[in-house]
Amino acid sequence: MSTSAVAKGGVSPYLPLNQAPVLEHQIQRLLAVSKNTHIISKPYKAHDIYNVLQTIRHTLHYIKPCRIS
Repeated sequence: MSTSAVAKGGVSPYLPLNQAPVLEHQIQRLLAVSKNTHIISKPYKAHDIYNVLQTIRHTLHYIKPCRIS
């Protein structure tokens, strides 16, 4: 399934803007720790964030997931 097909169906390949400040802070921390300087502008691609998480998940044990209620 292509990205354009997904976007036309109502699902965006990007993380939504103006989320809870805690969530945005966690994403910024994730990007700072991962040193992915190519991912610096919003909206962030969900796939890029997922790849960063997969890359660092075994190396950084002190980053705890945040719960959003």
